[in-house]
Amino acid sequence: MENICFRWVGIHSHFIGHVVTGLILLDKYVPNPPLDYILVDTINGMRLFQRKHIVKAGPDFISWKDALERKMPQSTLALEKENVIFNMRAPPLPRRKNYHVVFLYGHETKERTFADSLIGELQGSIHKYICHRLQEEIHPSKGYLQGRLEAIQESAYTVIVLTNSILKGSFYHSELLTALENTRVVPLKIENCSISSELQEVAIIDIHSNKYDWRKQLTASLRGHAPYLPFRKTEHIFLFHNDADKKTVDAMVQGLEYPKFDLRVLSSGRDFVSGVSPRDSIKMCVEASAITVPVLSRAFVHKEWPVHEKELAEYSPVIFPLILEKCEIPDSLKGFTVFDSTRQTETWFNTWKETLITCLKSETNTFSY
Repeated sequence: MENICFRWVGIHSHFIGHVVTGLILLDKYVPNPPLDYILVDTINGMRLFQRKHIVKAGPDFISWKDALERKMPQSTLALEKENVIFNMRAPPLPRRKNYHVVFLYGHETKERTFADSLIGELQGSIHKYICHRLQEEIHPSKGYLQGRLEAIQESAYTVIVLTNSILKGSFYHSELLTALENTRVVPLKIENCSISSELQEVAIIDIHSNKYDWRKQLTASLRGHAPYLPFRKTEHIFLFHNDADKKTVDAMVQGLEYPKFDLRVLSSGRDFVSGVSPRDSIKMCVEASAITVPVLSRAFVHKEWPVHEKELAEYSPVIFPLILEKCEIPDSLKGFTVFDSTRQTETWFNTWKETLITCLKSETNTFSY
């Protein structure tokens, strides 16, 4: 393990010709390394590249003990196929959530040890999940059950470490119901035990029947749907609309955000700050978002666009206009790809959402082939 180290590198992928800076996992002192892939840490997460695609490396090294053992087992690397990106970085945290995941487990030593080990791995430099340690992070002023229930509500996912011990716990039923109502539940079965009726329709990960794949299943379950955010962006989408369309846009936001989906969304009707001018609010939202979506309606074209057109041009956002109702498209937007919801009145939202995801991935995935 002492021969494994990190090196700052410049990476060149001949598929797209982009050069980036990142960290690369190198077994420098092994003459004939058995692996055909190298793990690269970029701003968009951990990526796998074939060695032949790495053409340039810098001189500075940073030692990192136990890199392969704790972070990326060789067996996992060997499973990856050519030109497949293996991405394990935590997704953007959903709005109104403070943690990616909270762990529920019993009080026996083996359960705590298992959960602590898994939490440490998820919080490490590869995954970078924000996890809640129930036993350590509940404020003393809160009651035991109240603190645990609030921790669940503040999390996007609840991992339940299924054992006979937790099933006999005094608060298990209350915690499970809260988790099912407020989070996505991922049951992780680590010993033979019965399954409560509430979990009968939830996919359960059994670490014994999936000895080699359960970690991969777990990270895939926690990954969700959201694309990674580009560098220096905190939101996926800014929906810029007229107040007359607020009801429709609010419904769109609900369909895009957690728990229905995992996108981080700003809308001018909900997220403009009181006391801040519309110009400054637009600037803040555009600069924070990967894609700006002008929601085109007759009211928007006649009232919003003439006033703020120059401002949007000044901020140079990535623009993907949405035609909400039949209206005249402003000349300055005719050069953009426009999504017309009036052409497919019943199914347009899902089609538009998938198109947005594709656009977001093209914006964030520097190494997409």
